[in-house]
Amino acid sequence: MKGNTPSKREEMDALPQEALVNSGNGHKKSVVIVPTYNEAGNLQRLVPSILRQGPFDILIVDDNSPDGTGELAEELARRYTGRVSVLHRPGKLGLGSAYLAGFRYVLALGYQQVYTMDADFSHDPSVLPVLRAALEEADVVLGSRYVAGGGTLRWPLWRRLLSRGGSAYASLVLGLPMRDLTGGFKGFRRQVLEALLPDLETIQAQGYAFQIEMTYRCARQGFRIVEVPIRFEERQVGKSKMSRGIVTEALRVVWNLRLSQGSARPHSDARPRTPHRGRRMLAVVMALVSLTFIVGAANLAPRWFDALAHGRVVQPASLSQMRPPPPVQRRSIPAPSVARTQTASLELHGADLTPNVPLRFAGSV
Repeated sequence: MKGNTPSKREEMDALPQEALVNSGNGHKKSVVIVPTYNEAGNLQRLVPSILRQGPFDILIVDDNSPDGTGELAEELARRYTGRVSVLHRPGKLGLGSAYLAGFRYVLALGYQQVYTMDADFSHDPSVLPVLRAALEEADVVLGSRYVAGGGTLRWPLWRRLLSRGGSAYASLVLGLPMRDLTGGFKGFRRQVLEALLPDLETIQAQGYAFQIEMTYRCARQGFRIVEVPIRFEERQVGKSKMSRGIVTEALRVVWNLRLSQGSARPHSDARPRTPHRGRRMLAVVMALVSLTFIVGAANLAPRWFDALAHGRVVQPASLSQMRPPPPVQRRSIPAPSVARTQTASLELHGADLTPNVPLRFAGSV
């Protein structure tokens, strides 16, 4: 490796098979963890954009990206001395484990506030100061698309339905009051991650369900969680990581958490039952059925799903577009006329007949 990586490997014996490039971070107040895989086209602009927002250091966790993201991250760490560090992993090991590795590392360095965000500019770096201000009054802050003032930009309808349905489904099943549970733009106080650290190895999710599980575990610990409105914008460079496997993992993880650990509001069982309990269960069932339908449709029609994932519009044939074949022209063929045969009889009488003279008739009768 380049730079002073060997010394940092010795310092991070708890992270075997992971190499670190550190630029000698000075202050330890706030750090932003950015997991990357094939994000070279975005990282070059993202790092300086984050650094311009104030005293935010950056830890890039790269999963051996084949497009050279890791090498670019090292170059940025050398360029922005004291502000950028890089954690290299041997391969694509999942979003959840990337964040967990980043949490362990920044806690070891003594950071007091830890933020997480995507590398594709779907999370606006200019919102980081807003999250930081909110974290002064809360333990966990969530960048939310589904509270007043939040929203999504340039997302197809199926992505909006999937995201909103997934958040509503997880909220109902797990008993969480938050509106946006699948987003990754978050902030944590140090004591929150320290409290969760003993249980981090038991986190089940590796994809985007990791975001749901982290918020659920924070709520179970009794930490104060607030939501801050953000505008989420679809990436402009690179390929989305969304897949059918991520959706099915979220379905599975949510129910595993509920069945194994219960609601995020452990004291709700002591409250008297209300008439709204039946409505809540009905909403859970409806959300589960809706998500199951989406997953089933994606599995039954993979080419259609892939076309949607890449932004191509699939136009189903409508009745107005389906023109019936031209009618067969039937020509009435008149029945062959039957020659009318008329028989004329001639009777000759008398003695004026001339023998052996042929008789010939002209015209028709």
